[in-house]
Amino acid sequence: MLIRERLSRIKSVSRNIKVTICLFFLVSITFSLRFFELSHPFLVSVAGFSPLIIIIAVIIILLIALRSRDVRIIILSASLVAGYAVAFTPHNSILGCRAGVASDESFTIFSHNVLWGSGNSKQVAEEIDTYNPDILVFQEASEKFLNELSGYLESNSYEYKRNGTIDLGRVSPTIWSKYSLLEFEQSRFGAAPIFEAKVDSPFGAFVLHGIHTSAPTTKLAAGFWNEQFDLLEEFSTAEPALMVGDFNATKDHKQFRQLLDRGWEDSHDKKGCGIDNTWSLKTYLPSMLRLDHVLHTEHFRTNSVVVGKANNSDHNSVIVELDFVDN
Repeated sequence: MLIRERLSRIKSVSRNIKVTICLFFLVSITFSLRFFELSHPFLVSVAGFSPLIIIIAVIIILLIALRSRDVRIIILSASLVAGYAVAFTPHNSILGCRAGVASDESFTIFSHNVLWGSGNSKQVAEEIDTYNPDILVFQEASEKFLNELSGYLESNSYEYKRNGTIDLGRVSPTIWSKYSLLEFEQSRFGAAPIFEAKVDSPFGAFVLHGIHTSAPTTKLAAGFWNEQFDLLEEFSTAEPALMVGDFNATKDHKQFRQLLDRGWEDSHDKKGCGIDNTWSLKTYLPSMLRLDHVLHTEHFRTNSVVVGKANNSDHNSVIVELDFVDN
């Protein structure tokens, strides 16, 4: 009887170690994806969801450690928890939760992907009313959505607008501004165009790139997605400029981090608060990934970042107040 108990205990320990090793390899492989320029849609998705995948694996290992009381598994789980905290916790965002003091050269950007016009225009108008932004950038805005919103916007000093490429009744991306727009050009790769507008603000002119990259859910779309990031890397940071919109990428994608390496600053890293996810698989589910970003050159300083409501979209709005610090 005693021998059977010992054998059973050995089998249980062996099983725990095997499961732990498998989960450890899963964590290692998933984390390693962030160091590659991925082109396969499945791997791109895994990289995006890597914080969620890894934390689930780490929690399971931690539960195994607590149940088995195996010192080896306890040490491994503690190491993984510490590693996760260092790799994925947005320290700057947590430390920068308090908004800065607005200056005389502050302005506000409002960006929202409205799910091919499915966004509730009334709710969007109410949110615009709350934050009173100076520039609006919409992605996936339909003609119907823009028509419903245009009366409100025109009566609230948004005098300048440019619509993106019209494709099967869909307009994307679109800009409405209280400041005059001196120039407007558009590049198109696949189903998601990117625009470049020169904004003449009271604090000085700057370039605003309206971003909506292809969702890399198929091999063709992932190819467009990579091409678009190649295009984004060519945008100059020498002059005042912003990149605003739905990048369909997180900081766990190398392509996105390469933009930061080239001098672009992510407003969320400066004044965000916590993880601030902006996209969900379904409109009724909580947000899972932060795909929407406001990037700026060194000529600006982020004063505050707010992740707003979804307004019947699968994306939350993002409201960022910036100070123009160009000399």
